[in-house]
Formats: sequence, C-alpha cells, structure tokens
Amino acid sequence: MRRFSTPQLVVIGAVIVCSVLFSFARITPEKRNAPVTKHDHEERPFEAILADERKLLPEGLAAEIATLDKAIAAESNVLKKAALFDTLSSRLSARKVYVLAGWYAEQRAKQTNGSGTDWALAGRYYHSAAANSQHPEDMPTLFESAIQCFEKALELEPKNLTAKVMLGACIVDGTSDPMKGISLLLEVEKADSTNLDAQFALAAFAERSQQIDKAIARYRKILRLRPEFISVHLQIGDLLLSQGDTANAVKEYELNLSKESDPELKINLENFLRRLKNNH
Repeated sequence: MRRFSTPQLVVIGAVIVCSVLFSFARITPEKRNAPVTKHDHEERPFEAILADERKLLPEGLAAEIATLDKAIAAESNVLKKAALFDTLSSRLSARKVYVLAGWYAEQRAKQTNGSGTDWALAGRYYHSAAANSQHPEDMPTLFESAIQCFEKALELEPKNLTAKVMLGACIVDGTSDPMKGISLLLEVEKADSTNLDAQFALAAFAERSQQIDKAIARYRKILRLRPEFISVHLQIGDLLLSQGDTANAVKEYELNLSKESDPELKINLENFLRRLKNNH
C-alpha cells in the first residue's frame, strides 16, 4: 500500500491480505521484502543461518526431524530416501521453517540424482526463506542459495519456464544486477506471453521502480488472461490511488466488490470505499 492514511491502510490492508492469492503468490510468499544487494549488509554464512534455524525448532518438531534424519541415513533405496526427504521438506515448509526445508530439498536433489523440478523446489524454499526473512544480513546468502538451485534446475531442464521466472525474480530481488533478472523474465514472456508468473514478476518490478503505468498495464493483461483473479482490481486501485486518481481507483475497488463472495471482505471493502468517497 502507498500514500494511504493509517485508517485506510488498516482497512484495505486487511482486505488484500485476506483476499484469494493468485498465481504470483508462489513467487511472492506471505510477505515480500524489499530487494537487497550483496553490498547492503554484511552477509552471514549459510551454515550459521541453518544452525540458528535448527536451534529455534520447537521441541516436538525437532524430535520428528531427528527421527526422519536417522531414517534417511539408514535407507538404501533411492525412491524411499527421496520420499523421506520430501516428507521432511514438506513438514518444515508447512511450519514456515524455509531454510531447513530448502536444505533438505537440496540434499534430496543431490543424493537421489534429482531432476530439474527437484532442484527448482529447493530453490523455491530458499526464495521463501529470503522473502520472509527478518534479518537483512541473511537475505543475500539465501537469495544466492535459491539462484544456485534454479540455475541447476535450468541446466537439467532448459525449457522449464517456471524455474526461469523464479531465477529472474531472485536475481532482481537478491543481486546488484536486477536487469539481468528482468532479461530472463522478458525471455519467458517472449516464449509464452500468457505466462502469469512472468507477468506478475514484471508487474512487481514495475511497481517497485515507480513505473506505475507499466505496472497497471501488466495487471490489466493478467485480468484479461484470468478475469477470475479479482484481487488484481485491488492492486490496480491501489496504484491509481497512489497517483491521486481516486475516481478510477474507486471504479477498480467497486469491480472487485461486485465480484467478491466473501461477506467479511465485502464489508471491509464497503467501509473503506465509504471512507474514501467521504474524504474525496
């Protein structure tokens, strides 16, 4: 949200947080941090980040992880070992323990001769860890871990457009050369102009670089491709409002409202619109 008063932030923020997440939510987990570069903070080594996350595991989860660790070490069957790794990563991810989830997914890919898809999954977990990190000094290291996994995924599966989008997003957010990432995203768009992940990633970059018109154009394209993504109207409304175009922002919010099925969300948005119109 941008340039809202505090009451407006509370109301519309609740609406958007609760709204149905669309495709790009896979790229932008619960919270999207500002981009970092390797020169912004003194980086912590990966081993230290991993060790700290292990220390913070709840006792029950730590015991479960220890049991699965022993089972993996004792398992000689590759398929069964892979399944155990998958269980570990999945359970850790569900608890938002993303660094460990990524590490186990990476070990799975290494120890079971994993596919590009397996490496991409490890990259996704590391990306989630970076995007949700509360420690700026950890973010460059985590983005680099994600980048390495996505690069390995593309070595094995050069046509994996999802992995290429994720790699581009990580380079944009986690390095000092965002245009390299943008180039990858544009390559995906050229190969498949309907790729929603690429469109969302490019829209997010346009927003962050204050290319508001370009961001709005990409969000409108997403709506043409997937009209059911009604929450995109909220994002467009937000951008228009940030430019002082209240009248057209209201139209976008009302488009969302007319299609919203959740009663609580409808009430929140109705209240927000009433305040917005009264203050205009």
